[in-house]
Amino acid sequence: MCWWTIMQHFGCPTRLIDWTYSPFVALYFAVDSGYEADGIVYCFFTDALYVKNKENYPEINFYEQFDSLLNQKIVECIISNFHSERSIAQQGCFTVCTDISCDHEMQIDETLGTIANKNCFKLRINKNVKLEFLSRLRTVNVTGNSLFPDLGGFGKSLRDLAEIRCWEKMR
Repeated sequence: MCWWTIMQHFGCPTRLIDWTYSPFVALYFAVDSGYEADGIVYCFFTDALYVKNKENYPEINFYEQFDSLLNQKIVECIISNFHSERSIAQQGCFTVCTDISCDHEMQIDETLGTIANKNCFKLRINKNVKLEFLSRLRTVNVTGNSLFPDLGGFGKSLRDLAEIRCWEKMR
């Protein structure tokens, strides 16, 4: 799974979903593109998912038995032993599902069941305020440049700045 985490951060298709421990980083990814649609920040408590998986599958060691669990719908949080500059900057972690076609959000909700209400929630950011949020995130140094510490991140930061400048002129 270590290779999957590296591949995921560089755009390769994997069965992983990126998450972050930082609400500011999550907000950045919810507002940095797709200005024609609302953004969503989905939050859940990883400990609750871990505990519920242990209740549902007490005999399973997820890491050792992963290959034998394929096509069962088990979503688990994983922490990589390897951290790239990107994953460090983004305070990243991952979920992985044994069924490659599984929707992680739906499976997390299903796994958490009735306790989902207090252990996960969604925050919708209206499309009309996404650029304002992006602008405000710059004041706390949450930018493409800080989250992607390479030349691509610098370009992303310049693109964001151009979008913000156009938005400021139109207000």
